[in-house]
Amino acid sequence: MKGQMRKEEFEILLKARNIMVNQAHAALKYLNSCDIETSVKGHYKLYLTAYNAYNTNVSSIILESMQKYLPIIKDNKMLAGVYCVMASDYLRQDKFSETINLYFQYKGLQVDDKKLDYNFDGFMLQILGENELYEKYKFYSLKTINNPYLLELDAYGAVVIYYNNIVMSYDNKDDEFLERNINLINKVIETKRETDYPELCLYFNEISNLLYRNYHAKTETEYIQIINDYRSFLAKYEDEYEMYNIRVISAHLFILKTFIKCKYYNYAITMLKTILNLDVKTKAKVYIYETMLTCYKHTDNEKYVETLEILSKLNVDLRKELQFNINEGILNSIRFYETQNSYDKIKKRYEIDHLTGCYTRSVMRKKSLKLFEKNNKGTIIFIDLDNLKKTNDKYSHSYGDEYLRIFVKGISEVIDDSSLIFRYGGDEFVVVASENNLRKAKKLIQKIIRKFKKPVKIYDEMIKVEFSAGIALFPNDGKTFEEVLNKADAAMYEAKKSTHDYIFTKNAK
Repeated sequence: MKGQMRKEEFEILLKARNIMVNQAHAALKYLNSCDIETSVKGHYKLYLTAYNAYNTNVSSIILESMQKYLPIIKDNKMLAGVYCVMASDYLRQDKFSETINLYFQYKGLQVDDKKLDYNFDGFMLQILGENELYEKYKFYSLKTINNPYLLELDAYGAVVIYYNNIVMSYDNKDDEFLERNINLINKVIETKRETDYPELCLYFNEISNLLYRNYHAKTETEYIQIINDYRSFLAKYEDEYEMYNIRVISAHLFILKTFIKCKYYNYAITMLKTILNLDVKTKAKVYIYETMLTCYKHTDNEKYVETLEILSKLNVDLRKELQFNINEGILNSIRFYETQNSYDKIKKRYEIDHLTGCYTRSVMRKKSLKLFEKNNKGTIIFIDLDNLKKTNDKYSHSYGDEYLRIFVKGISEVIDDSSLIFRYGGDEFVVVASENNLRKAKKLIQKIIRKFKKPVKIYDEMIKVEFSAGIALFPNDGKTFEEVLNKADAAMYEAKKSTHDYIFTKNAK
């Protein structure tokens, strides 16, 4: 393309199967000459064209250009579009926590857009599916299949959603959800819904129905029929096998289990080796080699030993990946944001500590006084964790984070509705109770101490939760909440310097 790209040329480029780097730069030069709205929308469309063609080099260039508009975008819907592009790129890089964060930033914009809802829920589906959190996966899947936008999609997009649900429900033995998605995928094919990828739709539909029959098969006759039909299926799509199989690895692996059950070991090995030639992740490779190990156990002792050695190395690699996931806080991010989302209708986001799930310091005064207002009395327990730094230094911050979460969870299990817990600072917490009865205050702190009497398991280590506490009574120790809190804080420091787990203020004794 010579000179400045025109609007007509840009529209043609959006329909291209593959965008070259020089074409992308020409398109971006054109978009940057447009007004903000036209430019951002154009970036969004251009990114999707590159992304859907798996052109990661070009999509990254477009995203970098697009993010420059973030500080000047005033329209929430336009901002949501940029978030969508950013989230898809994070997901491509397996940056799950960042993707989840953007999902809830998008929800906070309260944009009414079914297409964006579909895209963002789809991001969550992929994260939850890869981390095998089935109940959460099913929740977001139901949101997706009930989204009206799904009916507007090319049939292929809908088929992929239903297929993924079929695999997840098959693996989790969810008969009802499996049946529902089989019916949905069949309906798309029966109604001959419009699509640019008719053969792919048929491929997914046929492998799904084979999987469904495999799930319900009970007799040897049924197993043999599935084996024969599966072979016919592969022969039918032989030319497309390499291109199409990457998305349906799970279905093939499930069906190959039937081959092994019927002692077709050599055929299963051949298929497993074919799948290994695809771009599969370490977790999938472990599953494949475990399946191969079962076959070699019955056919080839030498190969059995070789495969065992490969599997041993893969398991080491997998543990490293899982440790990375722990350090990134992937699963904890999912749990936190999911919990937070359920509270959004009754609480503002700033009220909840993102790491532990308890209340933050910013709402401590307001919520404490609300708790105290019935009798104008209350108890404040100021707690400081003694060995959090030692845990971080000895293990890692992921262990320290889990230490904090376990501590808050333990206290939450001890206190009732008449008490609240707040995160005051890094390793400092405040528990408030609605009474200032000395006997009840002693009983509460002793229950907390007993809760952590034994070391707790944090990932693969047993670690002792230790703390010092100071206890003050409201209004005995001061006319204001802040005065009483300061007294509890001072008592905590006295306890830390002494041999006592906790100390009451003089007025409380």
